[in-house]
Amino acid sequence: MTDKNVLEWVSVEAIEQTFVNELLPLPIDQRWDENDMEKMIKMIGINMLNQQ
Repeated sequence: MTDKNVLEWVSVEAIEQTFVNELLPLPIDQRWDENDMEKMIKMIGINMLNQQ
């Protein structure tokens, strides 16, 4: 199944459809500190404003 997009191999009603369309995965792990988190929040905020 690695050659297909998740939207192609699950039904329209599947929760995976919602995950793909509504969630934004963030690459955060133990290496991130508070300053890194603040930068990420600012970047997300700026991008969301630009899309409106």
